[in-house]
Amino acid sequence: LNGDGTFNATDCLGALNVVGLGNPLSNQKYCVTGNATITTNPLVLSNTTIIASGNVTIPANAVLNNVNIISLTGTVSFAGSVTSTDSRYFSEGNLTLGSNSLSVLDWEGMNTIATKGNMTFNGANNQTNTDSSGGLLSTGLALIAGGNITFNGRNTADSYYATFIAGGTLTQNGKANFYGTISSKGQLTFNGDFFIDSGLDTTNTDIMEEGDPYMSTLVRR
Repeated sequence: LNGDGTFNATDCLGALNVVGLGNPLSNQKYCVTGNATITTNPLVLSNTTIIASGNVTIPANAVLNNVNIISLTGTVSFAGSVTSTDSRYFSEGNLTLGSNSLSVLDWEGMNTIATKGNMTFNGANNQTNTDSSGGLLSTGLALIAGGNITFNGRNTADSYYATFIAGGTLTQNGKANFYGTISSKGQLTFNGDFFIDSGLDTTNTDIMEEGDPYMSTLVRR
């Protein structure tokens, strides 16, 4: 952002410049001055980028395919359930997915979520760990938080392939079957059954077992 709160020209190159954003359309790039509160419900978006100077709010029951959502100075929040395919979400502040325990968060393909603040998942997480051609992905969900990562619900996928990196603490409140890598600078807390690959492996280095294409490492640094 420039000093007057406007976007740099390179941020909005080829984009639609708007104040607020109520009803975005697919196959567009938007640069939003202020908060982007999306009111379309149900929201179905594909091949869309939303860059906002303020907060971004996504309505419940959103279906997002190849969508980029970026808050440069604020937060990103999902008001309820979401189906997300091959999408990316970034925020300067906190990032909240799901409003309560009834929310269902479906992750398909490869999704990346990053925030400088805390990241909170409210509701059940499901994962379909395949690409568009049906091939198996080694990592289907990448989470990076400068603060804490908290799951308030079950990760219900039979095989949950992911990489979690927390600058603060990581807390899983609910059952999870996990293939991948978990790293946090703070406390690791699991309140419920937790399975990581063939066991719970705590170490300071990533381990790749012979014949196993997935990293099975739980790290607290």
